[in-house]
Amino acid sequence: MTAAQSGAGSSPDTGAPARLSVVERVEEGDGAKLTLRGRLLFPEAAHIWADVKSRCASLEKGHRVSLDMAGVEAVDGCT
Repeated sequence: MTAAQSGAGSSPDTGAPARLSVVERVEEGDGAKLTLRGRLLFPEAAHIWADVKSRCASLEKGHRVSLDMAGVEAVDGCT
């Protein structure tokens, strides 16, 4: 994974550190698949959760959501 793909570096707009995680949504029949990639770090937890919620907001009750975490390099549980 390159720095551009992982979000490493800084945001060109704000100069703030770029996110190290990516959440993408793909439609699948009766639901969606969320693909998580990169490093899931505790300081980004609120942003990751907000991404997941926003990508699932349009799903109707009872629709299926599958998670693909094969591209996750690390998970920081802040322990």
